[in-house]
Amino acid sequence: TNTQSGVTVSRTESYVKPVYKPYLMACEGHRICSSYRTTYEVAYRQVSQNIPQPLYACCPGWRRTSARTHVCSKGVCRLPCQHGGVCIGNSRCDCSPGWSGKHCQKDVDECRLGGHGCSQLCINTDGSYHCDCRAGYRLKPDRTTYQIGRA
Repeated sequence: TNTQSGVTVSRTESYVKPVYKPYLMACEGHRICSSYRTTYEVAYRQVSQNIPQPLYACCPGWRRTSARTHVCSKGVCRLPCQHGGVCIGNSRCDCSPGWSGKHCQKDVDECRLGGHGCSQLCINTDGSYHCDCRAGYRLKPDRTTYQIGRA
């Protein structure tokens, strides 16, 4: 999209200036009358002029990374990305692990998806999960495998 902005410059401009010159003449009844005669001369003046410069606007969903560039590479999200997600353009978020959805608003159920590494019980939590044990077992230091709960 192209909108206009400009740069103001000062320059000298020539123009035709009217000059009104009085003159006397004889009128009826031997009186003297005055009148004006208009002549023109070239004059000069300083003028300021706005020179239009193109200013390019970014496409919807994008904005400039700085005012000094024409590159529109910073994403804009209409709704903010949640849970540490990062806007990557036109209302799209790159979500942190454990979150999904257009704005990272949905918890990923890692237990339902599998691949969590829990040997017995997987407990889904907001944005994460943890492993747990059935009765008679306890969690090893690696937090994923279990051993019989004897001291």
